[in-house]
Amino acid sequence: MRSEQTNRQSGDPTIAPTIAEQVAVMTQEMAAQVPAELLVPFVEEQTGLAAAGRPAGIPAPGTAMPDGNLLDVHGDPTTLDGARGGRAAVVVFYRGAWCPYCNLALRA
Repeated sequence: MRSEQTNRQSGDPTIAPTIAEQVAVMTQEMAAQVPAELLVPFVEEQTGLAAAGRPAGIPAPGTAMPDGNLLDVHGDPTTLDGARGGRAAVVVFYRGAWCPYCNLALRA
């Protein structure tokens, strides 16, 4: 997906910012709007997660996802392999419209 926004790293106005760049901007904007005492727990949690690193047992990027049962866009049962039809796929776990991180990922 292309955007009119300028990617800060390349300076190219045709390349959309990365999700990490968008999260950084969102975090800065949130910090300017939310009272500091409400940001403390958020910052503490993010700092702890960053310090802990990737949890054990988490597959590395690029690891094939095992087949599983899904519902297609019409609500009919299918499988991941069936839905992919032999093509590559990206699986996105969308928690809900209330999740700003999920919304950034879906727009990417």
